[in-house]
Amino acid sequence: MTWQTGLVSLTPLALMIVPIISNSTDLSVEASVRINQGDSCEISLARVSESKFSGSFVPIANYRPADRLVEARIIYSRGEINAPLINQEFSIASQHKTLADTQRLVAQDDGTHRAIFVDGSETTGQLQGLDRVNVNFGSVRSVLNLSQAESVSLHLVDVRVEAEFTVVVRQSEEVVDQVVRRTSSISRELKPKVKLYDGEKRVLPMPAAITDIVIAGGGRRILVVMRHVKSIAVLDAVEGSIIKRLPLASDNILVAGTLNHIIIFDRANDRIERWSLNTLQKEASAKTPFSGVVKAVAAGYASDGPVLVHGDDLAASGSFSTLDVITLKEQAVRIPGERLLSTRGDVNHLRASANGTIFGMWATNQFPQGLNCLRLNGDRLEAYYEHKSVGHVCPGPGGMYLFTRTGGVYSNALKALSSDEKAASVPTTHEKMYVVVPEKREGQHPVEDNDIPVVRPYIRIIGSNTPLIDLPDLELGTESPEQRNEAAEFSLDKRVFYLVQAESLITIPFSNDKVVVQHYAIEKELKRTKTNYFYVASTPPRAFAPGESYRYQIDVVSNHPVTTYQLSSGPEGMEVSSSGELTWPVPSNFEQKSVDVIVTLTNSARQTRYDAFTLYPAP
Repeated sequence: MTWQTGLVSLTPLALMIVPIISNSTDLSVEASVRINQGDSCEISLARVSESKFSGSFVPIANYRPADRLVEARIIYSRGEINAPLINQEFSIASQHKTLADTQRLVAQDDGTHRAIFVDGSETTGQLQGLDRVNVNFGSVRSVLNLSQAESVSLHLVDVRVEAEFTVVVRQSEEVVDQVVRRTSSISRELKPKVKLYDGEKRVLPMPAAITDIVIAGGGRRILVVMRHVKSIAVLDAVEGSIIKRLPLASDNILVAGTLNHIIIFDRANDRIERWSLNTLQKEASAKTPFSGVVKAVAAGYASDGPVLVHGDDLAASGSFSTLDVITLKEQAVRIPGERLLSTRGDVNHLRASANGTIFGMWATNQFPQGLNCLRLNGDRLEAYYEHKSVGHVCPGPGGMYLFTRTGGVYSNALKALSSDEKAASVPTTHEKMYVVVPEKREGQHPVEDNDIPVVRPYIRIIGSNTPLIDLPDLELGTESPEQRNEAAEFSLDKRVFYLVQAESLITIPFSNDKVVVQHYAIEKELKRTKTNYFYVASTPPRAFAPGESYRYQIDVVSNHPVTTYQLSSGPEGMEVSSSGELTWPVPSNFEQKSVDVIVTLTNSARQTRYDAFTLYPAP
């Protein structure tokens, strides 16, 4: 008898048995499984052919603390590590805890640590037991000293599953074979893998007018806010469906989304709520810590926060402050040079990069509206400003680029990279790929300017002056004068969202009554159209450390092979290989505050592309 079992990142798990015997007419097969040494569970089997049986079950495991893996973002004085840690116990202020119980650890100036736990409680004291923590890098194991880190952010995502399968084969009630097999794997506990939505266009009508859209959950969750009925519909961008509606306590609310949470600012009741994106249940509620009027909020949808808050007369920081997502307490920010970012009464709009470090801002109560880039670095809020109007100002996922309504694309230092007053630029979940929405487009009643051609929306790559590929009709419809002037928070940039990795294109028409979900696989479409395509798909690490080696493998998507990689600009000692790997042994005495790098790529069709970026010292 041969058989196949598999523990995968899906539930239910599947079992296939293929007996090899000459006569199977009176064959019966029994199967059972034990998960993590728990009780035995029978597997219901069905005959799918003369000699094949299959069955499935949903594992209910007795997870032990040692089975759990915890994703960690560990920040040291010289750099940052993102890695899965094997759960272990530790103590702080005489309390015994595990990493799985903990949301954040922060080193204090007096040598103690502040610990914030998943239940919302916190404590401060001496940290013990985390000087040797096992790190799992797949085939490589290492050890880290967490007590020397400046901060550690933790998130429980994985469990180790060990299964023991028993299969008994009977023929004419007589046991002819019996097999016991053990196997193990890592199974996602909180984020099971699901099938991507790959169907035709799906239109999801809403029960009331959509008043705002907020991205959360690493881009997978789209929060459809309907203030008039006090509700938020949670859209799964991967599955292409509404998975739950959340109630709101009032219609006077602002919403921010992070990787794991929804933060609701209830201005009518002076409260702040935190909801879990994993359970879609309310986790905590607290009185707002801000004494003034909160007018705008934003957070990175792939970050753990904080939430950047703008308003009038905020308690500690004037017009700007931040909110800790776990404690729901204010964290004051410092503005270097006491630069005035906003005046009382301004109507500012905020947009965040996915990693929560770069924020775009513009004001619709004045002219020009301003092109603002805010960089959040710990408790410092650094500002860059150009005295011009460009409409919305939206950072890309990594914060390297800013995408605008009428000004094209800028670097986060406000250097113009492209300019197009007759088309809007909207970021995607790919750092270098963005959507261009022309002023005159298919499916829209023409605007008055007859000099503007009617064209389809399209994808463009940073550094390219030509479209990469046209998109299908976004079905946005026609803007009202108020929407076109972007006086409201719900502007064009919130109406188009392309989740590249999940091949999901989501739009919200200006009618505000529905969400349109379309499957769009860009590489498949490029191959189908048989046009030449050539672009750099990878994003370089942005930080270097003196005395350490910097490496970056350039990833290219092209229908013609790359023939040459040439380092056109870079520091002494930097090299690029024939396969596109960039290496640089950074001198230990290197003191420059930034390094500009340009790599020129050529393919066999004699097309040329550039991968240009700036490197900065690690914090």
